[in-house]
Amino acid sequence: MENFESKEETKGVEFDSRGTVDGDFPPQPSSLYSITNTKLSKLELEVWKSYVWKRPHEIFDGPFHLFSEGIDPCDIKQGILGNCYFLSALSALAEFPAEIKKIFQDKEVSKNGIYKINFKLGGENRTVLIDDYIPFDPKKNKPAFSQSKGNELWVMLLEKAWAKVNGNYEKSIKGFVSEAFRALTGAPVVFFKHLYIQDIWDEIYEADKVDYIICGSSGEDNLHKYEEMGLISEHAYSVIEAREIETPKGKERLLKMRNPWGHKEWLGKWSDNDESWTDELRETLGCQEKNDGVFFMCVEDYLSYFRTTVICKGHENFVSHSIKCKHNTGDYNLIKITIENEGKIFFTVSQLNQRWARRYKEYEPSFVRMLLARIVSKDEDEEDDFPLEYTDGKCWKDEDTTIELNLRPGKYLAYIEIDWFDDTQYNTYLFRSYSQIAPIIEEINPKKYPNFLKDTLKSCAINSTALKSFQEKGEPDIFRAFSITASKCEYGFLYYENNSSGTILREIMKFSKLENLSLMPPYEGDSVEVKVYPGDKQIILFNRNDRACSCESIYHTTLVKPLSDTLERITEKGKKHQIEYNDEKYEVYYYVYKDGSGFCWYFVNNSNQLETCLPYAFEGTFYFKLENLEIDDDAHRDKQEWKVRLMPGETSSMKLLVKDITKSWGYKYSYSFKTKEIIKKNEKLREILLKNGTKRQITYRNTKMDVYNYVYFSKDRYLWYYENLTNLKFKGIYRFQLTNLQIDKDQDASSEDTEDQWTVILIPGQTCLRTLSRIDSKLECQFKVASSHCFSEKTY
Repeated sequence: MENFESKEETKGVEFDSRGTVDGDFPPQPSSLYSITNTKLSKLELEVWKSYVWKRPHEIFDGPFHLFSEGIDPCDIKQGILGNCYFLSALSALAEFPAEIKKIFQDKEVSKNGIYKINFKLGGENRTVLIDDYIPFDPKKNKPAFSQSKGNELWVMLLEKAWAKVNGNYEKSIKGFVSEAFRALTGAPVVFFKHLYIQDIWDEIYEADKVDYIICGSSGEDNLHKYEEMGLISEHAYSVIEAREIETPKGKERLLKMRNPWGHKEWLGKWSDNDESWTDELRETLGCQEKNDGVFFMCVEDYLSYFRTTVICKGHENFVSHSIKCKHNTGDYNLIKITIENEGKIFFTVSQLNQRWARRYKEYEPSFVRMLLARIVSKDEDEEDDFPLEYTDGKCWKDEDTTIELNLRPGKYLAYIEIDWFDDTQYNTYLFRSYSQIAPIIEEINPKKYPNFLKDTLKSCAINSTALKSFQEKGEPDIFRAFSITASKCEYGFLYYENNSSGTILREIMKFSKLENLSLMPPYEGDSVEVKVYPGDKQIILFNRNDRACSCESIYHTTLVKPLSDTLERITEKGKKHQIEYNDEKYEVYYYVYKDGSGFCWYFVNNSNQLETCLPYAFEGTFYFKLENLEIDDDAHRDKQEWKVRLMPGETSSMKLLVKDITKSWGYKYSYSFKTKEIIKKNEKLREILLKNGTKRQITYRNTKMDVYNYVYFSKDRYLWYYENLTNLKFKGIYRFQLTNLQIDKDQDASSEDTEDQWTVILIPGQTCLRTLSRIDSKLECQFKVASSHCFSEKTY
């Protein structure tokens, strides 16, 4: 049971010769109509001025009761006051008598004539104090406005309490069933405009099964059309029951309705006297042929003649819990909710109702955005990228904005953003829960979750039907989702997730039309460009400024695949080029392959495969003139050249990426290079030197010794290769006269070497390699050499 404030119960209560009087709403004309700015017609005003105020013992002959034998929807009789919306809500609520009795703090006739009415105004529990003076029409000798069929007070007292909170009876004329339900029950209320829903049956049928309270409001387009069908235009009716039946002509879906007037009924198909009825169906559905305001109609006719349906989702054992919040337009609140028990729960943002905003001229409810997310606990098997799990969302402009959910235990966050109608006058709202067990609700600092929107909508995107892969482009593990409706709270998103092993997604989304949609910071304008690396998740948010929004866009997409995945394609389909200069070709190749992301370049040094020449290192510089391309390397991105260094057998690669994938692209290039032989003493080198070099045999004391020297010129270098095939130690000293040559300090250099002399010492079976290098490759080079040799049998 809810607790109601009662601290103002005696305020304004006075006593005079007539008994107890409510001084705040006295039995005077000002409580009937607006004295200075009434909207009543002259004729109506004359009639209202004739009304007097009477207490129950002056109205009824004999005993009277607050409730007599029971509360029945048919007890209600509407008077001349145009408050059918309120009486229809009462009539529907009277299907559940206990709910009517909850509204009264006292369940019996008050001895002092004061009654305490439990209303929920603006989401808050309020005790409304009234006396029992009732407007009375002396000419008709009956209450001026609504009354019960018997000697009951409850209908007249509730009508008076409603008039008091509105200011007077006149101001309670016209309204919405939804606001009456909210005031009477405090339960969440939803309404459906039939214009935007194809078939309301499922909503009504499911609501009826769980005993929700339902009303429908008729249209206003053609008064004569409604009159001839027995209906009243712009009138609220109770929906008592929804039934699916089998008839001789097939299945029918019928609604049992009630007019709060207690008479004047539907005359179309399935009306009381319609030939569609059989005796069996009448008995089954309880259809009686009497003008009591109760009738049946099929759902198709209901949709034709009624414009809205209102459903009050009251639960007998549910309680409300609320906190008051405030923020200005452009800000938002974060509300933390701790739920300990699984079950159904409603969350509602309640604004000031227009009826209670009389001091604010032209006030109207503001647009509310409510987004709910579950806080993912650290011990859950969830990715770190999703600390918040999208739960639900709502955007609505009404007194109440409600989300209905079945939630498991845990901690949740509610994001509330309101675009206030005028936050200089009013920017306060109530956040309410409605459930069997009240959760813990507290407002927290939004800075604790600075990325709430992005994290929550990432979770929304990954589970939305908008999520599509790039499988048609060969990448099933890269995804994109674009939606302006999935969040349900007027935030659109463009989401990317790259789960590939190495492919980079580059995409530009260009909008040719962006109506009532705008990119949220840090993005702006009419296009979005993203680069999504493997393992990355990105989201771009859109602000939906109006429900009527639309966009038209074009995607420009390129997938930058890792070279390791495309090498085979590059060498098979790429254009092959060989390095050459002055008709001399080198065993260095580069392949150029064009894909959607630009050009792939692959370099390979095959000089290690030469059989008759020495392998060489390659150093090249490629000079580019790039058009809408850039080198895909952070150190070279703004440069127009690329350096390649390759040892024998090595490969290298680079990419020229398109800058703007919406425009044409291309390049021109040239290159320069040099090579340097890689000299290693190995069997292959020996074979080349023995085969191609000039062979000299060492003569010592006129005897030819098995010590050999091979001289080979290759690539600006003289190679001298020695081998000792004797069983003696060999020592040779070589003195050079060098022109444009120099002695290299290489691996077999001796400590006895000078700038123009080297010494070779070889023990039996040993080899040695020495080299002379050209200094200036553009000049001729030559040498003269003189040598001396000796052999010894010394221990070594």
